[in-house]
Amino acid sequence: MYSEDTMDKASLEQVSLRLSIRRLSTVVLTIPMGAMIACFVSAHIHHEDINHTWCPVYNFIPSVSAITGVSPERYLWRLCMSAHLVPRCLIAAVCYNHFTRLLDGLTLPSPSVSPTAVHEKAFSLFLFSCFVYMVVSLAAEREAFPAMTPSQRSSHRWKAFVAVLYVSLIIGLLYYFWKHRFYCEELAFTWFSFCEYGICACIMVYHLLVIYDIPEFWLTVGVPLPAAANGISAPLKVD
Repeated sequence: MYSEDTMDKASLEQVSLRLSIRRLSTVVLTIPMGAMIACFVSAHIHHEDINHTWCPVYNFIPSVSAITGVSPERYLWRLCMSAHLVPRCLIAAVCYNHFTRLLDGLTLPSPSVSPTAVHEKAFSLFLFSCFVYMVVSLAAEREAFPAMTPSQRSSHRWKAFVAVLYVSLIIGLLYYFWKHRFYCEELAFTWFSFCEYGICACIMVYHLLVIYDIPEFWLTVGVPLPAAANGISAPLKVD
């Protein structure tokens, strides 16, 4: 794989599209993040509905399920989730191959309007899967790179920090859920929602940190290079 700077102009003219996987990942990350922020801001026109729980106590931060479960915000959320599904699958394949290479030498989505029991189980499975992913990817890095470069060490520490913060927020989430469910404590659901938003942010940031550890790959669409006499495509010209 050649960088754009080293490609000959004639070779570049045969390419219709070149897209950096890192840039694509950054754009894909902004879709759910932007949708969540937009739903949070606009859903406050339904202030009473999104902050109402079976416990009649005061809350001022709605949960993610609440802001994505009212209309028209639910349609915006579904549209954004659908829009980022295909590129996310591509990025997942890149990450899978990256971690497979590291170890070589050694989301069913659940809508917020589904039945409560199903939604709770799907959400719990999602949180656990993300935790396992973080732990396994960190362990894979430690095994693959016993002597890390300064940039690798810095990235590893940032990911470890995000993973610890993620676990701390899950503990806070469970604690305030318990406070709200069994004691109807005022503002308990607000803190539960705060932890929920923090968890979503941690997952997105961790994904972004992982993708920036992967070598610079490019998604390229173009005319195939002419084959040589032996049937093998001629290499790209370089200066």
